[in-house]
Amino acid sequence: ERLCISVFPPKEYNWDDSFEKSSYRIFSHDSLLTGYANLKSSYNMNTALLYDFTARAWGMSYSDTYTPNNVDNYTTHIDTAKEAGVTPTAYMSFYFWHNRDVDEFIREVKRHRDEYGIEGIYTDGLPDMEWLASYECMRKLRELFPDGSLIVHTTGQSENGGPPLACPDIFIPAIDAYADITLRGEDITFFGSTSDYPKFVTSAYNASNSYGVIKGNLWYYSKNDDSYTKVSENDRKLINLIYGGRARIDGAIGSTAQDEAYPDEKADYFKDYYSVLTSLKENYLANGDSENYYKYHYSPLARELVRPYLTNAKDIKRNVLNIGFDAFDDTWEQHNDTNTSISVENGALKLSDSGEGLCRVEIPFDEENGSLDISYDVNKEKETAFFVRLKNNDGDTVFSILHFDNRIFYCGESGGYKEINKLFSDSDNKVLLNIDVSGGEFNLSVNGEKLLRNESVMNDLKGISGIELSTDFNTTGTVTFDNLSVLSGI
Repeated sequence: ERLCISVFPPKEYNWDDSFEKSSYRIFSHDSLLTGYANLKSSYNMNTALLYDFTARAWGMSYSDTYTPNNVDNYTTHIDTAKEAGVTPTAYMSFYFWHNRDVDEFIREVKRHRDEYGIEGIYTDGLPDMEWLASYECMRKLRELFPDGSLIVHTTGQSENGGPPLACPDIFIPAIDAYADITLRGEDITFFGSTSDYPKFVTSAYNASNSYGVIKGNLWYYSKNDDSYTKVSENDRKLINLIYGGRARIDGAIGSTAQDEAYPDEKADYFKDYYSVLTSLKENYLANGDSENYYKYHYSPLARELVRPYLTNAKDIKRNVLNIGFDAFDDTWEQHNDTNTSISVENGALKLSDSGEGLCRVEIPFDEENGSLDISYDVNKEKETAFFVRLKNNDGDTVFSILHFDNRIFYCGESGGYKEINKLFSDSDNKVLLNIDVSGGEFNLSVNGEKLLRNESVMNDLKGISGIELSTDFNTTGTVTFDNLSVLSGI
């Protein structure tokens, strides 16, 4: 019998290696030998996956050996990689292996280590319903290569495995813990930059100590797009980088004959990702010892750096929704009690309250847990209390700001308003409200000053899809909103 107890992340995330040792490239039997040194110097490639150097390299369902097609070519590539400071790993697969005998599979891997000199393997899939065999396999592979490179493809589909249940969103961090890199997202359909799949599965950060790489060949920009436009290769790498993931070096110049013949077409393929990664590394060297480094340094900077490079993706760039108060349309929800009024004057929204009720306007917009900024100019006539409320997809208020007596209060889902340590003067009519709800966390800045940071009030946030502007009961006066804009995206 065996007792299994798991916590995650199983091991501490190694930020240093994530910047230095997380990039790999697929090499074929006819790849240029110069590619190892070129990619090492240009993109700091640490690992080379030797893909088709053995018979049945894509499976091996019918044999107990991986026989090299050309031993001399195989060993030449292995030796050349080592000379360039690159770790040579061989394509093998415990999922496609003809049985579930862990020790037999390990013996064949060991043979390639001892006879040919490989320093790691890429295993294409792991057994799904037999997760214990997968766990034992990974432990024994790490024993074979204590300092080598182990890459594991475990998307979680019936076609190519993924413990424990061959489901794309269920995985076992204790198995991933023995890998350096996990590859997921092959033939799995998902949409947009804020999907939970790239956030919490492919990136691997905070779930495992491995570096998550995404394939994403069925990743689409929007499920509302009838054309089903796929997220570009460049965008996949960049978005995964935001959530702590990394990338393999597909298409980068330096390893194939086509690269040599048409270098200009390949030179920029990986440049955007590498530029962002380099800047993030510099930030890590300066701030890596800070508390909550990912939350307060890595994630905000990654979003800022990635946005300008994204292509064809209106839902993953920062969209500016300027809400002009020229006229109300049918999508706006309005409510006004007796002796209150709602009007649009000179392109501004005016809410007037007599003290006997309230009036409100709710403005819908489409947002899914990205980075959300709301800004507006407000002019108060007399002393009028007013609210700015954020609504979720169900129409419930998940967060609200109260302006009263030149002070600001906030209230989360749990109720009860708390005063923010900020006092405005009578002349402070302009209010710039910055709300960041990325990743379900909550940060608030007012007029450029960060007042709340990583508050728990938004932990159960499911999505924001509307903003409500309203007066308060038992107050008298008028408040005018102008230049309201919503900026959303990653």
